[in-house]
Amino acid sequence: MDVQDYCPGEISVKTRGKFMIIEGNHKVRQNGLNFTSRHFENRYLLPDNALPDELQYSFRSEGILQVQVARDDSLKKLMDAAAAHAP
Repeated sequence: MDVQDYCPGEISVKTRGKFMIIEGNHKVRQNGLNFTSRHFENRYLLPDNALPDELQYSFRSEGILQVQVARDDSLKKLMDAAAAHAP
């Protein structure tokens, strides 16, 4: 995800249930009284076999947010085995 207009401290990545939520808040104070702000919030539905507690993210130098979430492949193996034994 391109987040080059935000500093790493202005980005949060979290999970809530089966969703990953990426949020950015940026405020710039101008002339002591006024300020400009930008905000975004993106929600992504995680796959059924995702392990939300094992979410990792990093910021690449070109302003890209890279997110990885571990998967539990045992669910897929169980589903494949059940499908193989279905009539």
